Amino acid sequence: MRDTFLNRFVAEEKNLAFLNAAMWGPNGIRQSEELASHFAITKDMKILDLGCGMGLSSLYLAQEYGAEVFATDLHADPTQNHDNFQSLGIADKIIQDYLLCHSFA
Repeated sequence: MRDTFLNRFVAEEKNLAFLNAAMWGPNGIRQSEELASHFAITKDMKILDLGCGMGLSSLYLAQEYGAEVFATDLHADPTQNHDNFQSLGIADKIIQDYLLCHSFA
């Protein structure tokens, strides 16, 4: 088995339960691992995770790179996401908010 963030994360039973409850579609952590491999992400970065869903991509960016993540989604409850991040010990690295955009014009 490859040594990836996802494989290390789900090795803990509580994390696997969180992952199963938080997935709304394709695995956001696995997608984020692939996407992030094309960038030089550092702990000094501030990253906007627009459309974060339940925050799996935010979780990955904060834990794997130490980056500060601004996470927002139209459908996910930011309070629930913050509570989830707090239970995982990463709430200080992820700023969770609700953002509603009607027009950029």
